[in-house]
Amino acid sequence: MNKSLLLLIFIFLALIQIAVPGYLIFNKNQTISQGTVFKFKTLPIDPAEPFVGRYVDLRFDQDTFSSLDAKYYREDADVYVEITKGIDSFAIIKSIALEPSDFKEHYIKATVQYVSEGKVFIKYPFTRFYMEESKAPKADSYANQMLLDTLNFGYAEVAIFKGDAVIKDVKINDRTIKSL
Repeated sequence: MNKSLLLLIFIFLALIQIAVPGYLIFNKNQTISQGTVFKFKTLPIDPAEPFVGRYVDLRFDQDTFSSLDAKYYREDADVYVEITKGIDSFAIIKSIALEPSDFKEHYIKATVQYVSEGKVFIKYPFTRFYMEESKAPKADSYANQMLLDTLNFGYAEVAIFKGDAVIKDVKINDRTIKSL
């Protein structure tokens, strides 16, 4: 009986180890396949972490929201950011709230970076775009050269679905950096 119990515990733990990553992968794939894609203007740089790998670190043009209620938001607090498309087809922040119930469709769960002078500065959960080790330095070099010219622009295509967001691609002048 003792061996049977140990076998059941082992099988249960093995199933949990498979189920948790499977669930996370399923959620991200659902966001990519069913989410609405928004373009966020960016300025990329290319750092590396020894245990994580090469990635393009993204800063976004739309990371600040002016609000009369800014005093109610605290640093590192979760917020919900409603996103819409501006007249230039790029993403803009429509509103922010402490609860997602105020939004019908396109919103992201994010974090308050800090609050200053009636403005809420937002940190999105999608600031890193991971790339193949050999392509990241070339993409960074290309991005930096292109962005020195003010006529060029970079953006991230981000799929948004029920509060979740996933970067699908990063482009400069509509050219993907994956193809470099």
